[in-house]
Amino acid sequence: MSAILDIREMENEINILVVDDDPGIVSVLRRGLAFEGYAVSTASDGAEALAKLRNTEPDITVTST
Repeated sequence: MSAILDIREMENEINILVVDDDPGIVSVLRRGLAFEGYAVSTASDGAEALAKLRNTEPDITVTST
């Protein structure tokens, strides 16, 4: 069984924080993940991501290099 199937079988909604300074990448990831049923929040830089992490505890954080 793949990791994706295991995540989707969890009873609680999965919260994902997407962090990237490219608005296009953030938009594509946000829309795609939301379409799949995930709760998505976004941040455009490290400072904004840290502020969001202080207020919420995402299950997964997605960043690019």
